[in-house]
Amino acid sequence: MSEAVERPFVVEVIRSLLNLCESMRGKGNKAIVASNIMYVVGQYPRFLRAYWKFLKTVISKLFEFMHESFPGVRDMACETFLKVAQKCKQTIAAAHQEDERSFVLSVIENHRQQTDVLDEKQQLLFFEAVGHIISATPPGVQTDCIAALMGNCLQRWEDIVVKGKQNTETLFAPQTARQLVQIIRISQRIAKPTGSAFTPQLMRLYGEMMQIYGVYGQKIVAETNPSEIRMHLLRKKLLKNSSDKDNTPDSRDCEVLALLAVLMARLDTHISSVLPVIFDYIFDCTLQMIKSDFQSYPDHRERFYALLKACNQHCFAGLFSLPSQQLKAFVESLVWAFKHEHPSLAEEGLQVTYEFLQKLIEGKRELLNDFCSTYYFSLMKEILMVLTDRLHRSGFKYQTLIFMVLLRIVGYGLVRDEANGLTQENVTKSLIDLLSRSFQTLNQKQVEAFVVDLFNFCGDTNPTRFQQHMRDFLISLKD
Repeated sequence: MSEAVERPFVVEVIRSLLNLCESMRGKGNKAIVASNIMYVVGQYPRFLRAYWKFLKTVISKLFEFMHESFPGVRDMACETFLKVAQKCKQTIAAAHQEDERSFVLSVIENHRQQTDVLDEKQQLLFFEAVGHIISATPPGVQTDCIAALMGNCLQRWEDIVVKGKQNTETLFAPQTARQLVQIIRISQRIAKPTGSAFTPQLMRLYGEMMQIYGVYGQKIVAETNPSEIRMHLLRKKLLKNSSDKDNTPDSRDCEVLALLAVLMARLDTHISSVLPVIFDYIFDCTLQMIKSDFQSYPDHRERFYALLKACNQHCFAGLFSLPSQQLKAFVESLVWAFKHEHPSLAEEGLQVTYEFLQKLIEGKRELLNDFCSTYYFSLMKEILMVLTDRLHRSGFKYQTLIFMVLLRIVGYGLVRDEANGLTQENVTKSLIDLLSRSFQTLNQKQVEAFVVDLFNFCGDTNPTRFQQHMRDFLISLKD
């Protein structure tokens, strides 16, 4: 409906519902009317943005509903507050002449009146809503607003840390672990909408977060009991990465891998200098966890492959500064990824491998010869293995693209190293030999013709002809 029609309609509906709420008897009846009010105000953000006085009244009413004990009312009040904050944050954060003082500061200063009566889940919704409002305030005041909003949480954090330094065992009390988890969750909810303005708070917490993560990691390794679940949950929130090398596989947290992938995306090439440390503490030990089969540690496996992608996209040059064993581990990880029996993980491994080879050719040509002398034939063998394996049919597109790139390297003289067999003549001979031994039903002439045309078609800009040639060969294997 148009704005002209919307205004009187919404005013009348909400006024009627408020009057009905006042006149109703019984908490259940009042709760039903309250839920209707909250639903309506959440549906008309345009109206709320246009009428600040009414919007302020709505927020005050939502705060009032947060104190209502009838089941479901507090949940809906917090959810509606978040919805209104997301859609009307500019209006709420703006300075209004009729207000004696900032409404935002008033909400922050008095937030405990609401949060003290809310459960943990409801508190998270409340803090996230206020975080959205803070994100719309001038940059110069955002940090102060966040500090004021986090004040009580930080005080509780400091109290726990002080006691923990005096006696480490106090950190393992179930209630303490729960409080720490909640403080970290609140921090996450505020950080998400406020972004870089949250940095001072993060820096204030970071050092102690890392220490606590390490303490909990040692405790999890040392014992297994019901409280371990709470400890592990806290470690997920703290995301310390440097201790995983010394932890047992079952106590390593897959969220560490997710964090590293995000850091690589944010820091880009700046993280390349610490790549050897990441490999030493995280990469190598995770690879050992997942390389024995395709089933164990599925969450770690998924995030590990995401980390491979982040390394390739954001730290490509840094990969070639790694010690040879770590670069070998990276390449082996790519192979392990595209050989995975789960189609989506295998596809991701193929994409990363293809992008890696393309970047190597386009941006690091001077390193191509050394790389190929070590990995060319093993990559060729592995990609042919999945190409001819019926379990990996879904990856045909990138399998053939990788195969084309490998053939171009020697077919177009990007690398010519007779000492290591990196010539078109030798690769042709090797392919004929490999295929003849692997598929003994094929005659020699058939294999030779197939390989010759592989080189004839590998230079095509459009891979269609190469891929069709490969399909025809795979079909012939069934006959």
